[in-house]
Parts: sequence; C-alpha cells; structure tokens
Amino acid sequence: MKVAKVTKKDLGQTMADKYQLTKKQSIEMIDWLFEEIKGQMKKRVEVNIKDFGKFKIRESKARVGINPLTKASINIPAKKKVKFYPAKAVKELVV
Repeated sequence: MKVAKVTKKDLGQTMADKYQLTKKQSIEMIDWLFEEIKGQMKKRVEVNIKDFGKFKIRESKARVGINPLTKASINIPAKKKVKFYPAKAVKELVV
C-alpha cells in the first residue's frame, strides 16, 4: 500500500488558505514551531503537545552486540534518541 505524503509546503499552503496568510508567512510560522521544538529538545526538555503527542529523549543503555558478518562481540555505546509518543486521539486515527 502506497502512503500519501504531506510536505511542509503543503502544510504551509493549507495554513495560508485557512488563516488568510501568505504561504511565506505560514511556512515561517511552521519553521518557528519546529525550531522551538528542536530548541527544547536540545535543552533536554520533554515537549508535550495536547491531543497530538510527546517528544521525549530516551537513552539506550550500552550493551554488547554481535557483528553479523564476523560473529565477533562488539560494544555498542549508550546513546540518546528522540522518541515520539502519539496521543491516544492520534493513535485512534490510524487504527
């Protein structure tokens, strides 16, 4: 099944049409929102958007893995990952 895609330009045009903005203004607002979310994530702050979801930083623990080609043990270091947890309302839309 092919999944449809929506780009930032598409969102900008929809927002411009709905709120009588120029496409440039709406894209600037979208850019600002994403920069704000990224800035909060950089400060290690959880971003919670009601009825949409949460962006959290998760840390994976260091562990020992196996190289599938050589079968040798390798150390996999701990690292931080950004995880998105959709709100219940969003989850229900895709069921």
